[in-house]
Amino acid sequence: MLGKLFALMPFFNVILESMPSQQIDLYHLPQPTTPLVGRSAELHILDNALTDPKTHSVALIAAGGVGKSAITHEWLQRLLGEFEQAGTRVFAWSFYSQGAHETQTSSLKFFDEAWQFFGGEGDAPTTDEQRGRRLGALLRQQRCVLVLDGLEPLQHSIDIQRGELKDQALRALFREVRSHGAAGSLLLISSRQPVVELVNCAGYQAINLEQLSVPDGVQLLRQLGVTKGLSSDFEQAVQYGHALSLVLLGNLLRRYFNGDVRCREHLPLLFEERDQGAHACRVIEEHDKRLTEAQRVFMRMLGFFDRPMGEGEKAVLLAEWKPAQILVDCSPNDWIDVLTDLEDMGLLTCSDNVYDTHPLIRDYFSEINPEPTAHRILFEYFQQLPEKKYPDTFAELEPLYRAVHRGCLAGEYQKAGLDVYQDRILRKTEYYSLKKLGTFAADLAAISDFFPQGWGQTVQDELSEDVQNWLLGQAAFYLAPLGRLQEAVVPYEACIQNSVKLEYWINASINAGNLIDLYLALGKLSEAEATAQQAINFAVRSGELFEQICGYYYLAVTLLQQGKLSASLGVFQQAEDVQTEREPESPYLYSIQGAQYAILHLERGTVTEMSKRGNYVLMHNTGQIIDDAYGHIILALAENNPVNCYAAFEQAVAKIWQAGRIDHVPYFLLHRAQFHYDQQNYPDAWRDLTEAEEIIDNCDMQLYKVDAQLLRAHLHLQDPEHHDPEQAHTCIQHAEQGINTSGYHLRDAQLLLLKAHANPAQRQHYLDLAQQRIEEIGQYGLMPRLEKMREGLF
Repeated sequence: MLGKLFALMPFFNVILESMPSQQIDLYHLPQPTTPLVGRSAELHILDNALTDPKTHSVALIAAGGVGKSAITHEWLQRLLGEFEQAGTRVFAWSFYSQGAHETQTSSLKFFDEAWQFFGGEGDAPTTDEQRGRRLGALLRQQRCVLVLDGLEPLQHSIDIQRGELKDQALRALFREVRSHGAAGSLLLISSRQPVVELVNCAGYQAINLEQLSVPDGVQLLRQLGVTKGLSSDFEQAVQYGHALSLVLLGNLLRRYFNGDVRCREHLPLLFEERDQGAHACRVIEEHDKRLTEAQRVFMRMLGFFDRPMGEGEKAVLLAEWKPAQILVDCSPNDWIDVLTDLEDMGLLTCSDNVYDTHPLIRDYFSEINPEPTAHRILFEYFQQLPEKKYPDTFAELEPLYRAVHRGCLAGEYQKAGLDVYQDRILRKTEYYSLKKLGTFAADLAAISDFFPQGWGQTVQDELSEDVQNWLLGQAAFYLAPLGRLQEAVVPYEACIQNSVKLEYWINASINAGNLIDLYLALGKLSEAEATAQQAINFAVRSGELFEQICGYYYLAVTLLQQGKLSASLGVFQQAEDVQTEREPESPYLYSIQGAQYAILHLERGTVTEMSKRGNYVLMHNTGQIIDDAYGHIILALAENNPVNCYAAFEQAVAKIWQAGRIDHVPYFLLHRAQFHYDQQNYPDAWRDLTEAEEIIDNCDMQLYKVDAQLLRAHLHLQDPEHHDPEQAHTCIQHAEQGINTSGYHLRDAQLLLLKAHANPAQRQHYLDLAQQRIEEIGQYGLMPRLEKMREGLF
């Protein structure tokens, strides 16, 4: 009853949009707590960006409370009629409401809803890369505005990876927009820090919001009802120019000091902090002193959430949280007074029985007497929301993800980790959320609460050693496919140490193999070799033949990257001997192990053996998409017919994207780029190389970086459109440095061939050195390329 009454009351500032819900959706955008004053220049920039075909994205960059949301809200409201008339689709989403407490968060729900809103057909994408790419393609097919508010929870801090996005799906979306534009559409972003994925990109414009000017600050105070005082008093009062602080100060002076700006001198706390966020908190503290107990309890309820509080959440807290009894006892008129006064102070916004506040205000009240009882109540509440014990879609699973977060805040780590996350989200060993829905980012966010000190150590309370070890492995397993390779090293190392301590030899072996994958990509070959020896030892102690195969495989791959082809061949043969013992009916290595053995044959020049093994990998598919991907790329590398080769590459690249293994994607793109180069299809070679390099740089993949530099140099030497010998020599230097630093000596001969290409006067010398290196390590797969170069063909 109260909910219906409140919804009808004008003082709740409910904005009822008169537009088709199919065309415009602003419901996920919080109402601004700061009224807009000034900012005409910024609004003009946004107007121009919307009509400029060369501009595809704009970002509002500023600290919290400066007015980003107010500008966005004002601009959208002014243009709603035009959007509707022109058939422009508008979809807005706020990540900021999820990230007030620096928690991990995920873009998965955004992509699911945006896919439906923009008319995505067929099954929704199930990997982060597909989500970003396919949404970008949808944006190009229609005229639309996509608003991403409060992006910073999905960004690293500035001092970690330059503030890059942690979220792989958004990276893919931005890469799609940057590469192909948006064809008449506009992406509007707001964040506290720069969007590094778009910086220096044609079509992108950043608006770095300054604090309000003195005249605008004075106007804002007067607009809020602060009318008494001299001009000099007003100018002194607005010296900080922080919009949220001024709104709260103006409401404070109007409500309690008769609108007299000079009375700010009676608030000494305001002058103790000059940092913008801290100054806002001082003003909030002054409001807090004047709240009734009922108002303070309601604001504490808002502080329990890192997003708006819904009616259901409010109801369960009123029913079960003891301090909320004071609100339960309120009469309807008292309830109205509580909420309208909080709105009048600027501490609360209400719309459609959803209650929200600015994240700085939420943060302030969340720190008052932390309340595990309330989180325990919400833990039980979110567990009960799904209709089925084992929900099928991400939307149905979302309350369970929220339950995990609440359980951790309540100290119920074991129940949150096992009963909710492992049992109902993963469905134990089925790993349903990952394999069926591709929820790597959401699952990483779900378990982040178990790692308050970072990824190297879980919380100790209530968790058994087994569960702690399992969580470490899960964290690393989620980080790597999201491209966060360096971060994944720490939990893998910790998990291996714990597994050895517990004598869980199978677990130690598995995680050692996963760690080797990271070391190889990061260019840490000596660490990879040492860990491979450990993996073999763990596998032998486990008694599991499959783990022994994996241990030998990892050692063989590491030796291959170091240019030790004969040693690698011997170890691969050891792996295959164990495979024959384990499965006499399948005597050859298959899956990715078989694929890498085939690649060794490629390097050795035994193409017939390589092709045979590629077919074997395809025929003995384990049910994993990555097997198909590697099987097709081996066939592409072994194929002589360009048409068949191209078709195999297309299938291979499509499959590896579908597999969602971003850590493997550069390998496929670089090989396809090399194919395009060999066919003198330079535009497509550049396209694949550029796409691969973005992933390589984001993930700091040192070995692939060498491969990319080698190919880039060849392109600068051979492509008439990008002929740049000086840049080619720079690439050669970078590649050589990468080889020497990492020990990636498999590429020594390629480097010498490249030097022969770049230095005509010394061509014969470098070709002779390349041949000497090829014969020294048995890398005869390069001989055809060397012979072509002797003939003057590149």
